[in-house]
Amino acid sequence: MQVIDKKGAVKHFGPFTKKEAYISGNTILGDLSEGNYKIIMLAQTEEGNTISRESKLHLVRNKTSKEEALRFSVLFDFDRSKTVAAYEKFLTDVVMPLVPDNATILIHGHSDVIGDDDYNRNLSMDRAQEAKRILEAALTKAGKKGVRYETYGFGSDPALSPFENRFPEEHFYNRTVIIDIIPAQ
Repeated sequence: MQVIDKKGAVKHFGPFTKKEAYISGNTILGDLSEGNYKIIMLAQTEEGNTISRESKLHLVRNKTSKEEALRFSVLFDFDRSKTVAAYEKFLTDVVMPLVPDNATILIHGHSDVIGDDDYNRNLSMDRAQEAKRILEAALTKAGKKGVRYETYGFGSDPALSPFENRFPEEHFYNRTVIIDIIPAQ
């Protein structure tokens, strides 16, 4: 997906592999309070045909919200989709109490560039599902209601990786799951 502002600057998002995807309005707006955008969505069918749709969008930052989104990340060991016990405790004891009723939790799994792209996409989705499993169990036990989850596995996609993948340190930090908690508006 391409988002083009009134000056012609282009931001790219994706690729997305599910029927629905979520991009925060604040991500598109950046430092602006509002803006007009042209959205170009490109998709490829199972038969290999390319479909293009274009639309216009006016975004205004919500100034009335008293609660802001929170972001956390959890690191994983190389080639592992199970988190270490310390991070399970972190998700349960620190993150879970900060999730309000009716919130949306976006969970983005990532991997480093070592290995096959399909394998890394599956590994990153498994990591996202592991974080969801831990949070979902803790939230259920705490009696939280109406929480929605969206999980994505981005693999080692360079456009979506938290860090570049040139150095061992960047490989390490890309073996992560990023968790965004968005309160109900």
